[in-house]
Amino acid sequence: MPKALLKLARNPIFVCHTASLTLRIIGFSGYFVFMPKYMENQFRQSASTASLFSGATSILTMLVGIMLGGAVIRKFKPRPRYLTGYMVGVEFFSLAGLFASMFIGCPSLDMAGTTLVGNELNLNNECNNGCGCTQHVFEPICGPDGHSNYFSPCFAGCKALNNTDENLVRIYVNLFITH
Repeated sequence: MPKALLKLARNPIFVCHTASLTLRIIGFSGYFVFMPKYMENQFRQSASTASLFSGATSILTMLVGIMLGGAVIRKFKPRPRYLTGYMVGVEFFSLAGLFASMFIGCPSLDMAGTTLVGNELNLNNECNNGCGCTQHVFEPICGPDGHSNYFSPCFAGCKALNNTDENLVRIYVNLFITH
């Protein structure tokens, strides 16, 4: 085992690739941790949908990259110099994709019926005042005009609140109130 580790430590391609991979993972770890929250806010998705898409895209792209890379190496059996160039090319392609993804998104979110009180956004208004809406679950929804956005269906306005049993059951009748 020590001889094998020493042989690997003397391989400059392996050492440089391992160092670059380590630095890249450290640099991107914050991005990957907060990617679901970014997708939730930028693309107006629920937390579960954003987590599903961010996890699935990460795993699938890694899977395709590993399988495609292995197939290319197995088929062409490149020399170390070409393999190094291939790895650099793949890294630049990955970096270009990450950079391009920063510019993809939706227009800024303007929520209808909200006011700014101090440094906090007040989501309650006359249409949803008695509905008991929670601000803990972000479920964005578009208004009937196609331009206005609401924090959740409850904040879009409810006309009736039905309390049954000991559990609070909210029934939203006519989510969108037209004035």
